[in-house]
Amino acid sequence: VAIGTAAANTRVQSVVVEKGAGNWTDHNDTTEIVVGDSGDTDRLFNGFDPDGGQFKFENDHLYESETAISAIVTQGGASAGSATVAVYYTGLIS
Repeated sequence: VAIGTAAANTRVQSVVVEKGAGNWTDHNDTTEIVVGDSGDTDRLFNGFDPDGGQFKFENDHLYESETAISAIVTQGGASAGSATVAVYYTGLIS
C-alpha cells in the first residue's frame, strides 16, 4: 500500500501500527506488516504481532532524497485483517 513520497530532508521519527479489532484469524509466524521503501522494505517498521494491539517503532530516519514509502502486508495464514498505520515525521510526505 503506497503511503506517500517523502521529500528530500524529510525525517521519519516513528511509525505506529494498530491492528483492527477482532481480526487476523489463523495468523501464523509469517503474518507481518512492514513499512519502508524500495531500498529497505522494513526500514521504518517491522515486528507486527496480530495478537497484540498497537506497536510503535522509533527510528529517526532522514530521507536525503525524494523516496516513496509503502506498507507491505504479508498475509501468512491469516484469512483477513486490518490495521491503521501512522507515520510521524517532519518535512513533507505527499
